[in-house]
Amino acid sequence: MPDGSIDVRDADGAAAAMSPQRKATLAQLFKTMDLDGNGTIDKQEFEAAAKSATLRRFFQILDSQITEDGEITPEEWYQGWALIGRTMSDAEFNKMCHDMAGELQTASAVVAERNRCFGLLKCFA
Repeated sequence: MPDGSIDVRDADGAAAAMSPQRKATLAQLFKTMDLDGNGTIDKQEFEAAAKSATLRRFFQILDSQITEDGEITPEEWYQGWALIGRTMSDAEFNKMCHDMAGELQTASAVVAERNRCFGLLKCFA
């Protein structure tokens, strides 16, 4: 804003106003969801982690924060979560993150098995 204040109604302002605890939680979730380690989360990676319909719809919201290109950058990740989480209590925010983290553990196990089996036909039979 022209006066230097932060407007939490916009994505940049909401991300700037986010607590360090929330940012740390989101950084860990992002790192866990970025299954190929390329610094972005594509739709396939997101859907592998987010099993609930609500969280799956969340991909579109996050991806559209900067450029709707089928990948979520760290900037889009923080901006999207900041906008959605700005009216949540810490307990609500932490529950949503905890729920997603639980889904991530399941997805990580599936990906680890897929990577272990890559190229072995018996794993896919």
